[in-house]
Amino acid sequence: MLKFLHLICGTTFFGIMIAAFFYISLSIKKNDRSLINYALRTSYFGDGIIFFLVVIQFITANKLVYAGHFTLAIPWIFIAYHAFGAVILLWLSILFIKLISLSKIHISPIALKIFYLLNIMLILIFIIIIHDAVTQSTWFDFLIRK
Repeated sequence: MLKFLHLICGTTFFGIMIAAFFYISLSIKKNDRSLINYALRTSYFGDGIIFFLVVIQFITANKLVYAGHFTLAIPWIFIAYHAFGAVILLWLSILFIKLISLSKIHISPIALKIFYLLNIMLILIFIIIIHDAVTQSTWFDFLIRK
């Protein structure tokens, strides 16, 4: 049951981020300010949900590691924790850009490029986390070798 909750929360986080990214991107492409504002407000609601999902993810991850008698010395678990930390920092950066830059009437092209870059990085890191969890191995052993 705990693993199911962990997977559902992670999948929901990933899905909300992708949906918000595409919804905001398409509204910006249409260049309709009311649609952009609506997309941003909708994404803020999703960000509120994501906040609770992050808390649940950390709680369930810690309980799963403890129940499975794993440690952070296992490479794929070490990478997953740190990658999820990076995902959270990216999510917070995206939220900051939405609040500061995308909510303005005239959106800066640099802010838009940063918004796209951060979302793409978040998606790629999430894919790495999913890969490592499914295979229980990582391609990034070289980061933690002694």
